Amino acid sequence: MTAAGVDVGKDFLDLAIDGRARTTRFSNDAAGRRKLIRGLAGLDDAFVVVEATGGYEDALLDACVDAGLNVARINPRQSNAFARAIGELAKSDAIDARLLCLFARLFRDRLRCHVPAPPWQRELRAWLRRRGQVVITLQAQKQKANRTLNRPGFSGGCFR
Repeated sequence: MTAAGVDVGKDFLDLAIDGRARTTRFSNDAAGRRKLIRGLAGLDDAFVVVEATGGYEDALLDACVDAGLNVARINPRQSNAFARAIGELAKSDAIDARLLCLFARLFRDRLRCHVPAPPWQRELRAWLRRRGQVVITLQAQKQKANRTLNRPGFSGGCFR
């Protein structure tokens, strides 16, 4: 088994592979994910650990499962506790990727492989995410309108 850790960010994916000194950076888009998976496909029985990052990791998880790779998503609290336990106080994308790789090697038997959600759940999740964005935008617009109406010296015009 070859352990790998991927630190997922909004724009980049940093990959650390067990036994390799350097990490590799890929863009967090379809082309970058394909390159990353090609790099992992040549490994012997690769097991990949990814930290949950608020949804930025979803496309990578699905791409890994589609490619037949074993991949697990862990809670950031777990990786932070692990880093503290081994005395790693520094924080960077490359360090995080190496920590996730070590985590994969040590805890492989305790981690549950990612199972992708059925298509209907993915679509529902996307609609709920969009609904949340619309609610936040509406709240901001209402607050902006209230500030304008309550501004000193505002005559009201057609609003009052």
